[in-house]
This record gives sequence, structure tokens and C-alpha cells, in this order.
Amino acid sequence: MVDAYYDHFYYEYSKKLKMDKENPSFEVKNSGIFNKIYLCLNRPFVLPQEKEELPIQKYETGKLMYGNANPDSKDFNSLADYFVKGDIIEIRIPWQLLNVMDPSTKMIMDDLYLNNGIKPTKVEGFYVGVILKKQDEVAYTLMKNIIGSLGIYQRTTKG
Repeated sequence: MVDAYYDHFYYEYSKKLKMDKENPSFEVKNSGIFNKIYLCLNRPFVLPQEKEELPIQKYETGKLMYGNANPDSKDFNSLADYFVKGDIIEIRIPWQLLNVMDPSTKMIMDDLYLNNGIKPTKVEGFYVGVILKKQDEVAYTLMKNIIGSLGIYQRTTKG
């Protein structure tokens, strides 16, 4: 899911192109509203003979798929985003789902509304955090500061 204010699908297809429903509450920073992440498959169009108007077609790309991403495994699935086996959890999140335009140069999408569209801005790094809860108690936390594309990180743990 994406903070509604940073939802580039909503911005492009609802706000700018008027191809999907608008919701002004999505245009408020820090609203606490989160949207599903979509990819446009087809723009709205009219079937001339039937005079039928077809709405925008979209696919939810933000829905993570369970499966084994190990190509040497007999149950390999190249589309897998996460896998759990015993006490190991593997997660692969595509950069696009994080609004990262170019991880090698640390470029992310800047404020859509202030820049009147999709424009890059440079960041110092990317932070990834994990919280593991056991019966409503925090059992483990981890925060990584991933610097550049080298995979260099700082790690803090609790528990």
C-alpha cells in the first residue's frame, strides 16, 4: 500500500487525466489514508458498435505474492515476493512499489503536487524496518539504512 498523497497512479489517472474517480482527501499530506498500488492496463475507451464505454482497467501490483524465488528449487516461482520457511522470512519488494525511480543514483519520486507531476529527487539512502510481534508484544526490531546499491547497511536490534 502507498500513502494516498504519494500514489502516482491516483495522481496520474484521477487527478490529471480524469480517467478514474477523484478523492480530494487523497491529496492531503499525512492524511493516514493508504491506497492499493495499481498499474494501468487499459485507459477508458468506447466500443463504437455497441456504444459501450469501458472504464479504466488496472492491476494491483502492490499485492505481494507468496512463493519460492530460489531458481534451484523444484517449486520455484519467479513472480514470488515473499517466502516463509521455519524461522526465516525472505522478502523481495520491487523498487517501483517504494516510488524509487533509480536505486543506483538514490532517486525517488518527489512531491507530485508541488512539482506538478512525476519528477526525481535525490535521497541519502533507504531505510528498511521490521517489527516482529508475538502475542501483541514486540519480540524483535530491526532497522537497516541501505546506502546506495552496494547493500551497505547499519543495523540495530532489540530483543
